[in-house]
Amino acid sequence: MTQKLAIFNMKGGVAKSTTAYNLAVGLVKFKKRRVLLVDIDPQGNASAALGIPIWQLDFQLKDVLQHKTPIAQVVVTTDSGVDVVPSNILLAEEEIPISGRPGREMLLKKAITPVLSQYDFVLIDGIYARLCLHTIFCSQSKKLK
Repeated sequence: MTQKLAIFNMKGGVAKSTTAYNLAVGLVKFKKRRVLLVDIDPQGNASAALGIPIWQLDFQLKDVLQHKTPIAQVVVTTDSGVDVVPSNILLAEEEIPISGRPGREMLLKKAITPVLSQYDFVLIDGIYARLCLHTIFCSQSKKLK
């Protein structure tokens, strides 16, 4: 069964992306686990740390949330072996549209369900906890840290 873990904090700049990155790489390298890292931070720091050129993305999390692209087409496999659903600043444009969408609490769950069986862990790299996007994504996690 896939374990979902959201990494967030009420404050910015406290190493959330660094923690997500290191945990993902460690699980792949040392525990031989299959890991999907969902980068919900519009800064895209976890994506960039894993070598993804965030300004040259063909697809990103925003496209999945807009129901334009299936998540399987968005996943990028990195050199470290971590699979990533990347993001960049364009994800921030979804904050207001999502906040009024019925069923918004289930957006991520519905989006990742088609690929869940491929992973041992889904890690969610969070943003500061007051944003709607963060609340939606963290509601899908069984363990919140």
